[in-house]
Amino acid sequence: MKVKVCGITNQTAIIDSLGIDYIGHIFWEPSKRYVSPEQIALQPTNNKRVGVFVDESIETVIKIAKKLHLKGIQLHANEDAKYIQQLKVELTNTLIIKAVAIATKEDLVHLDRFDEWVDLFIFDTKGRLPGGNGTQFDWNILSDYKDATPFLLSGGIGPDDIDAIRNFKKQINHPQFLGVDLNSKFEDSPGVKNVEKLTNFVSSLKSEA
Repeated sequence: MKVKVCGITNQTAIIDSLGIDYIGHIFWEPSKRYVSPEQIALQPTNNKRVGVFVDESIETVIKIAKKLHLKGIQLHANEDAKYIQQLKVELTNTLIIKAVAIATKEDLVHLDRFDEWVDLFIFDTKGRLPGGNGTQFDWNILSDYKDATPFLLSGGIGPDDIDAIRNFKKQINHPQFLGVDLNSKFEDSPGVKNVEKLTNFVSSLKSEA
């Protein structure tokens, strides 16, 4: 099971030591978990960095991705297939991750238009903000997902959800389900993760995988 932890501001080194697969940094200034690329550049380097962008210009995304040697680019808004294609061409060795806001099964329609260019979907809860709303959608909706692109489950996942994730994996039995994306339910305050909660959760999840 893959684990991504998003909204990391200044805990990069300790999060990196927990066996996390992807470390998300939010480069969208309105977010309570915003961190500047300059701040991240001063932190210990790792090969797990994912930059989260919301309707940012392609030029800015490419510049930051190259400067920080990002493992992945997470697009969290209205980026279309043409935008994503251009990023994929320019950043050939970088994972392209597309967040998809889910409320009903209709939100899964036509995602195949991204299959050629997107390496990973993050299925998050549709809410007031582009992400980080701290609520869960009905995971059973994903039984209608038939596309080839793998996905992470996101949206309000907390320390007590190990059994729910295990049951989802067993019941849905979806070959493209790779793991989970964690954020607000593991925080002491916005951008400050509770390391003990993360450690216990990741250890339990990985042992059950």
